[in-house]
Amino acid sequence: ISHLNNFTTFDNPIKSDGEVVFIQSAPYAKMICNAAPVERGSVEVDIRFDNLGIGSVGRRNGEILIHVNNAESGIDNFDGYEIALSESDIKFGRHIHDYKEMGRVAFKAEPFIWYRMRVEFDKSHFKVYVNEEYICQFHDSSADAICSGQVGLRGFNTDISFRHFKHKKKDITFSYSAPYDISRMWSAFHSEGASYHYRI
Repeated sequence: ISHLNNFTTFDNPIKSDGEVVFIQSAPYAKMICNAAPVERGSVEVDIRFDNLGIGSVGRRNGEILIHVNNAESGIDNFDGYEIALSESDIKFGRHIHDYKEMGRVAFKAEPFIWYRMRVEFDKSHFKVYVNEEYICQFHDSSADAICSGQVGLRGFNTDISFRHFKHKKKDITFSYSAPYDISRMWSAFHSEGASYHYRI
């Protein structure tokens, strides 16, 4: 697709069928919601690992990003927090154009199953729920705590899907615009003024 209407995307290709976002065969890709920065609120989304443990090494994450600022292309090239669901745990980390892990709790995620993850946040305090069950909370009490910013999603080192995104309890769609769209997997390319010839 050429453009997600409600998000700014970075890094590797992101596909959407209007309901589900697919990040496929990419080391990482992030998408930042265009809503205004906030200090407190909630973010929730369904996350599904589409090839967990197949064809990749290292951590494989589906991430909610909170208090995002200064986002650019690049693996850790933004300021903000990640709450990352993986096959073995839920991890909390801070990015200041780098990465610092700040906590984790055990949690087992299986491939091809949708998990509903919600994070409620108030400045640098975060509560995490999965499938409506309270799991844990994290807090950044450091002098470098980030207390405001945008929200978003990131897939890391795995094929992954997201759907039913909510920010501050408001549905935000994965609708897209592509003037010559063919399918959710690719878009046609059209040059202005091109002429077409057909022969049999």
